[in-house]
Amino acid sequence: MKVRVQPVALVWQAQVFAALGEYIEAALAHSAQYEWTLGELVQRCADDEFRMIAAVEDGPGPGRIIGCMVFSTTRRQDGQRVLTMICAAGQAMDRWLDPAVQLLFSVARVEACSEIIVLGRRGWLRECAKYGLKLRAVVAAADVPEGPGIEHDLAAVLTGYGGE
Repeated sequence: MKVRVQPVALVWQAQVFAALGEYIEAALAHSAQYEWTLGELVQRCADDEFRMIAAVEDGPGPGRIIGCMVFSTTRRQDGQRVLTMICAAGQAMDRWLDPAVQLLFSVARVEACSEIIVLGRRGWLRECAKYGLKLRAVVAAADVPEGPGIEHDLAAVLTGYGGE
């Protein structure tokens, strides 16, 4: 079956989230920079802070939603506009990833963006290289361990409060 990739209007976003919620949650669990929940992503799309494109497998009726990309466009401090791909999720990505990336580049050109940034797992580097994307930064993270420490004294220094 043929797959079409298209921008998703606000009125259709709920259907995409309903169809792909588990895939989106899995992708968000591996996000390189942010720890958004599905609910936060839904809200940011509803607020038009983030936007979405969807891959729809043609068939009877409106078709079956099999994938999506969530992205935003922002202006950096140097004035350049940037398109940031927040999340790509779904099934049969080999059938829709190329047209979805091409659509993202089209959106970036229309919105006068100077670059596209992809947030994701290291494994995405192989796929992104096909489109000219290169590694520019590494994000490292660590959980803060429980245990005794100097928190009381440190809190006093940080807040300027040293009294009882």
